[in-house]
Amino acid sequence: MQPPPGSPFEVIVGMLATSLGDDTARDVVRRAAKAAGIENPSTRDEAMRVLVQIESEGSTAGLAARLARSRLERGLRFGGTGMS
Repeated sequence: MQPPPGSPFEVIVGMLATSLGDDTARDVVRRAAKAAGIENPSTRDEAMRVLVQIESEGSTAGLAARLARSRLERGLRFGGTGMS
């Protein structure tokens, strides 16, 4: 089942897609969510846990996740979702 547009899953995919591309970002988020024991990030806290998981894996994805998490921690909105 595809997460709805504007869901925390889609927000973090969108934040990472600018650096990784859509398909890669979606794959990275799915794998990190599974590793973090989250089926589908549906809250801000779960999204933050997924971003921390991605950061811990290093590489370009980890750096992109660190920047995305920083934006969320500072309360910046992404795409009008209200996930601040």
